[in-house]
Amino acid sequence: MKKSTKFRAFTLVELLVVIAIISVLIALLLPAVQAAREAARRSTCSNNLKQFGLGLHNYHDTRLALPAFQWGIAGTPSAANPYGNEERCSANIAMLPFVEQGALYSSMESVRFYRTCNKEKYEITGTNNYATQISGSNGSVFTTQVPLYLCPSDAVWRIRQANDYNSLGFANYVYSFGDTFTGDLSRGLFCPRPRQYKGMESASDGTSNTIAMSERKISPWGGAALVNSGYIGQNVTGCNTNPQLCYNKKSSETHSAIWDYTGKRAWDGPTTWNSFNTILPPNSPNCREGTSGSDTGAAYISASSEHSGGVQCLLLDGSVRFVSETVNYGDLTVAPPTGESGGASNYGVWGAMGTINGGESTAL
Repeated sequence: MKKSTKFRAFTLVELLVVIAIISVLIALLLPAVQAAREAARRSTCSNNLKQFGLGLHNYHDTRLALPAFQWGIAGTPSAANPYGNEERCSANIAMLPFVEQGALYSSMESVRFYRTCNKEKYEITGTNNYATQISGSNGSVFTTQVPLYLCPSDAVWRIRQANDYNSLGFANYVYSFGDTFTGDLSRGLFCPRPRQYKGMESASDGTSNTIAMSERKISPWGGAALVNSGYIGQNVTGCNTNPQLCYNKKSSETHSAIWDYTGKRAWDGPTTWNSFNTILPPNSPNCREGTSGSDTGAAYISASSEHSGGVQCLLLDGSVRFVSETVNYGDLTVAPPTGESGGASNYGVWGAMGTINGGESTAL
């Protein structure tokens, strides 16, 4: 007679050991999986910037200049100024036909919000100002989201609120106006007004030594942390002439007055929406001395990203390079330039890469 075979079950201790081993393996594997995912997102982000680089070169070949990041006809519509749009058109609108978004460009044009622009003439056709267009029956075209304009590493746009008035097309990629910090001056490639258009030939420092675009995080909803958040802290006394006062703000510090709509209007031209300056290094705070002109006034607008340790930048030659947040940024106690003339930047390698004709041979 055969003896019956009996199998001994796991004891509670053995089961707990197995669970612990599995948990440790998962804990070891998870960071590697997350790192791989971020590497893929960062690669996509880099490719997006390269597409912008191609688009800028094609734009320049067609228009003989680079787009202004804020352009249009000044003033609101009136009998004397029927085509006014408050100069709210952004460079992102002008770039659409050159990044394979011609249909969207035509849709915007069809609502008679603006007409195409070039080196000789920037003309607006229509009778509604910016605010009327985005809130009226034609406003839906301005809520369109172009995937190319988003960096997949930035999670804020994924929680976009449909009822948020400022969610009018998000954008993570912003245009450089160099080491100046007002809405009316630019020592970088892009200008706030079409009368100040610039072409490739203006970058006498060299196309491989000049930053065209970079990344900027979209402001989340709520909260007021200043570092690497997209927020602009207001009423930072004395910072207009001393950038160090803004740089000294800590990541744990909150601010009572903030401008928190950055990155949420891809089609809106003013500086705080779609531009940055090369004064404070990447992932620094964003500040202004007062509160007037919230979306157009002088401000330190830092490049920022979710990539660990820095941001990706598009150079004028079309290449993309990663810039560390520890890049040399010179002397932040020196006030920003008050004019657009040439001359070396006071803000180290970072400032030199933002200017177009500083005479520096510095390269990242």
